[in-house]
Amino acid sequence: MSAAPLARAGALLPHRLALAALAALAIGCERTPDTPGTPGAAGPNRPAATLAAPAAADLTPHPDAPAGIDWHAGSVESAFARAAAERQPIFLFWGAVWCPYCADLKAHVLARRDVQDRLKLFVPVYLDGDDPGAQKWAERLGVSGYPTVLALAPDGTELARIAGGMELDVYADMLDLVLADVRPIGELLDGVASMDGTLSREACRRLAYNGWGLEEPAAGPARMAELLDAAAERCPADAREERARLVAIATSYAVEAERSAGASRAPGTARLERLVGEVRALVADRALAAGTVDALQYLGADFFAAARQLASAEDRARLVADWAAVMRAAAADARFTEGDRLLAMRSVLTAVRELGGAPPTPELEAEARALVDAALARTAGTPASAGAVNAAVNVLLALEDLERAYEIAEAAMHTSRTPYYHMADLALLEERMGRTDAALEWLERAYRESAGAATRFQWGTNYVRGLIRLRPDDEAAIRAAAIAVLGELDGPDRLYRRTAGRLATLDAALRDWAAAGERAAAIRARMAEICDGIPAEEADALAACRGFLAG
Repeated sequence: MSAAPLARAGALLPHRLALAALAALAIGCERTPDTPGTPGAAGPNRPAATLAAPAAADLTPHPDAPAGIDWHAGSVESAFARAAAERQPIFLFWGAVWCPYCADLKAHVLARRDVQDRLKLFVPVYLDGDDPGAQKWAERLGVSGYPTVLALAPDGTELARIAGGMELDVYADMLDLVLADVRPIGELLDGVASMDGTLSREACRRLAYNGWGLEEPAAGPARMAELLDAAAERCPADAREERARLVAIATSYAVEAERSAGASRAPGTARLERLVGEVRALVADRALAAGTVDALQYLGADFFAAARQLASAEDRARLVADWAAVMRAAAADARFTEGDRLLAMRSVLTAVRELGGAPPTPELEAEARALVDAALARTAGTPASAGAVNAAVNVLLALEDLERAYEIAEAAMHTSRTPYYHMADLALLEERMGRTDAALEWLERAYRESAGAATRFQWGTNYVRGLIRLRPDDEAAIRAAAIAVLGELDGPDRLYRRTAGRLATLDAALRDWAAAGERAAAIRARMAEICDGIPAEEADALAACRGFLAG
């Protein structure tokens, strides 16, 4: 996911990490907590919903689709028809032109020859969140965060979600696993609880490397912790790395389940206590932990908070030292992308501060800064620079070096194809430094210069929320901005998935602001006009529209 939002870390990292371990700006790549659950949406435990296909025609070839892959040239609906006719699975890339970790995925993974060779056995589909009808397809497929990669059966059943943050040579292996075993990933997981005996090595590996954290599961965190914990126990004895990965991911869900139970319930269930102990043992095994770095990064500040309560002072100190050693090794490992290496260092800083209870030492600060400088130098002028810049800003935020973070974001803005993305970072940094007028100027400019229906509504929502937060008495400005931003919803198939989530966020902010009177009457009237343009058969979109500021 989160308090202080700057975020970006979703993407080549699991989105749960982005929510748990990194500060997350509401317009970042990752799925955010305000994205509503959708009954019937696709996910790890169910096939795609039977929403009517969007009205969009051809969505590809997209100008940002990476070369070397024979992307399907037609609508998403026609891609499913082709997959059924050719008896091939679908490989669907869901991203956005402005998303830095989408660029990282393209530069480091989709450009690999071994991955491209495997994709000849799929029907590859490239779907940008601003394509016509894209948000409705996202609703149907159960995706929100950018980027998400899905392997799907021709009937839309999910075979795998492929997360980022892994060693680069793992991705082709993941595609091989999908091609060899086309059982739905949800069916595979659900069967774990009732099975006798041991999982096959291949099934264990599919479960261990699936991108569970890319969306909130329908089963809920407690059930996911139970199932993934059971899967770890049923993996073959020699599948040590796969078992370790499943333990780490199960622990992240167990921590989330405890947190969701409420503040009155201190961490301490038997499962959570055991899993925290298993993670401590895993991290102490440096060789084993080296192959599970991305899975360990599902764990963040909430995990460290649980470990503080469940471990002795001696065990906490040992965990901090082991965690730092593992993540620092990953930060120096060229098998990971530059962005992921920086985020490994960010994980070190989080562990030291949250679990160790102290700020980083001057030596650790110097090491982190040197890593930032080296990563930026190595990626300058390349497609990988977007992910490195994003991660560098997050590292510097962890170091509370706002000025240097600002300098990097501003420089990136001047060279980026989508400068509005970095304007959002600059707005946050200005706000953190107490310069509210400058922050609002950046938010307004970012909205004005953004492009694409879903993107403009996302950035516009951020601008309106900024006005409410920083200038709540400027009723005229808030009213005018809100009415303009709602205008981005005019058009077919727009009020779905990410856009629906942003609307819920905007609704909550405006309700709080207008609670004392009729401040929002004109805004409600504009929304009523938009609702009138939504056809009756679009029941979910119409309900979301009519629920805005109602009652």
